[in-house]
This record gives sequence, C-alpha cells and structure tokens, in this order.
Amino acid sequence: MNQILSIFLPAMFAMYIYQKINKKETNNQKCIITYFVFVLIINIISYCVSIYAFGKPYFTFTNVFTFKYLVLSSVVGAIVSYAMSFIEKNLDINIRVDKK
Repeated sequence: MNQILSIFLPAMFAMYIYQKINKKETNNQKCIITYFVFVLIINIISYCVSIYAFGKPYFTFTNVFTFKYLVLSSVVGAIVSYAMSFIEKNLDINIRVDKK
C-alpha cells in the first residue's frame, strides 16, 4: 500500500499544480497521458536522488521511508510541473516537410 501511495500521489499533486498554472481545458485523454508522464518523470528523478542520497539500490517502504519519499517526490513534482509549463509556453517547434 505504501508503494502505491508513494508512486501515484505526488503525480496527482503535480497535475493539480500544472493545471492551475496553464488554466486551460484539456480532454480526458491528454490529462491521462500527462498524468502518466508525470508519474514516470517524478519517480525516475526521485529514485535517482534516493539512491544517491541513501546509497541503497533497493528500498523498503517503511512508514518513515514512505514519508520521506512522499516529501521528496512532491517537491520534485512541483518542480517538474513548473518546468513543463515553462517549456510549453516558451518552446515552439515547427516541422515542415518539402515534397519534391
């Protein structure tokens, strides 16, 4: 139960921040895809930080570790949501294909 909470809850927090920053309506499909992108990015960064900080390649989700991981993942989620909204607002990519 602690693992599920630690993996999926910070992404919900990040999605909330992301939607408050962007203030635009999204359809369900884009919302679900964005949520799972947040889950992936937040957990990869949090696992790397946890492995580097604690020096263990494996985790035992005790109550104390779950709390620490939730705090870490929530902070990472807030940073990732701000970064994604910043990139979406300031980066524009145009692709043009010329047929000969």
